[in-house]
Amino acid sequence: MRLVNKILGFALLATGLSFAHSGIVAGGSDGLHQINAKTLGQWNAVVGTGGTIASDAWAFTRGGGYEMDGKRYAFLDWAATMSGDFFIGLGVLDFLDLGLSMPLYYDHAPDGPAGAANMWAIGRGDLDIYAKIRAPFDTNRVWGVALLLDAYAPTGETQAGVRPRHAWYLNGEGYTHPLTAESWAFGAGLALSLDFTKKSFPLRWNGSAGVVVPTGDGEAITLVYSTGLNLVPISIVDFFIEFSGEMRLQEKGEYVVDPFYDPMLVTPGMRFHVTRNVDFALGMDIAVRTFKNLDFEYKEEMKGCNGKTIHFSGERGHEGSYCYAPVPLWAGAALLTIRFGGAEEKEEPRQRDTIVIKHEPQRDTIVIIMKDTTKKEEPKVGDFDNDGVPDNLDKCPNTKQGIEVGEDGCPPDHDKDGVPDYKDKCPNTEAGAEVDSNGCIPDFDKDGVPDNKDKCPNTLPGVVIDSVGCPVNKKEDLDELKKGIRFQTNSAKLTQRSFGTLNDVARLMKKFPAASLEVQGHTDNTGKDDYNMDLSQRRAQTVVDYLVKKGVEESRLRAVGYGNTMPIASNNSKEGRQINRRVEMVPMSNE
Repeated sequence: MRLVNKILGFALLATGLSFAHSGIVAGGSDGLHQINAKTLGQWNAVVGTGGTIASDAWAFTRGGGYEMDGKRYAFLDWAATMSGDFFIGLGVLDFLDLGLSMPLYYDHAPDGPAGAANMWAIGRGDLDIYAKIRAPFDTNRVWGVALLLDAYAPTGETQAGVRPRHAWYLNGEGYTHPLTAESWAFGAGLALSLDFTKKSFPLRWNGSAGVVVPTGDGEAITLVYSTGLNLVPISIVDFFIEFSGEMRLQEKGEYVVDPFYDPMLVTPGMRFHVTRNVDFALGMDIAVRTFKNLDFEYKEEMKGCNGKTIHFSGERGHEGSYCYAPVPLWAGAALLTIRFGGAEEKEEPRQRDTIVIKHEPQRDTIVIIMKDTTKKEEPKVGDFDNDGVPDNLDKCPNTKQGIEVGEDGCPPDHDKDGVPDYKDKCPNTEAGAEVDSNGCIPDFDKDGVPDNKDKCPNTLPGVVIDSVGCPVNKKEDLDELKKGIRFQTNSAKLTQRSFGTLNDVARLMKKFPAASLEVQGHTDNTGKDDYNMDLSQRRAQTVVDYLVKKGVEESRLRAVGYGNTMPIASNNSKEGRQINRRVEMVPMSNE
């Protein structure tokens, strides 16, 4: 009877789990193992099943051998191992999915000792309760990011199976229950997606990484990761290549940290979009360790064991040990996903004919007209700019022809700086920064440091600057030099100490002959406005005249008086008025 149950169990799982997939990717919409940042949408649901199947004794152990109760045995060449789950997910909010995934496993180890130890058995795994929280950005963006949370309840069989299904099921001494951690485990991570199909390029990339922290004694914190590249040539099928795995992070005990001792897979495959709500995916899991032993040599495979032995307790006190095989060398994988909710197809109303009787007395006849009363003429909505968005929804109704627009009829503006992407020469400007008509942060002195970060915004062209836009040589810093220019009280006559500073300015102008300079005179608000304006102009002209005397071409200089119209401090204090009585030297364009 026990043998009959095993045969029936194998037959059922061979048909059911061959359309299955295992792992925390339950409910995903790309590939098999990869996780994307997309959520289902509020009140949309998904159910499905998926899994992997391998039919090689080395899917259980490195080399296919094991020791039971002090005797050495080998699995038969054909020894199937399967992993699958049944999952359900619900979009609670547009950006929040919750779900459950119940794994089922089957290890078919067809020989007497293995069967007696319950190595040949069906078993459930640890229930995964998961959540995906997408960052609530505009879903039309090329990129998306989501937080992944998992809680694994210890619901698995404790005395069944052979191969450990997760790396955190192993403790530091190598003791394991193949189908359960036998303790709660908690996971957290991030998923990032780049969907270039939204820009009419047939490519999507997803990447995710997180950690699983088991609460059992000696079990290892484990890094879980995946990435996948999806080619989408037509709407009904995706081609993908994935890289995924798990890696224990413990540093003590029998098992050292080595990624090649843990699950690591390369998975090529295809995902078919059978209907709008049904996906079916097929792929091949290839263990990375396969590439280290392409000839499948027994001795070469046993080198990988290297003392990494699993200790197993089966039914009726049977004790076993064997080399740790994190994943089969190869396995077929499949996934069936069914979604519910979303926009439904609206049924067209059936035509109902109404008889209208019209009497024409001049002919003494009755004319019968068949008239459809169900069809109503929809009011025609124009599209003035021919951008595909009707005028009643178009927030930018005058878009130039040929320019890409969003659902609101406006050209995209990725960095939200007010300059649409097709005009924006700096499309990744930081939020809140003031930009010019090209979408770039202004750089007045053209030194390569934008004004919002430039601490010396009046640097002459050609001057060597530091990381914040200031001249390395302080005698080439106009903002420093101007501080040395002083005038006698209520006069346009320079003080004696000003000449040295102006000599430095003259040498600077000669060193950089392409530079031109506007000398600006400013006063405080003491006295009449007309007088202050005249005084500021005379002071600016005095500086220009001195520089010309020192050999600077007059065509490269300009004197402008601003009087008290541009204060930089309060005129209500003596200190403020002193600051406002100043000369500014500002580079000017030669164009």
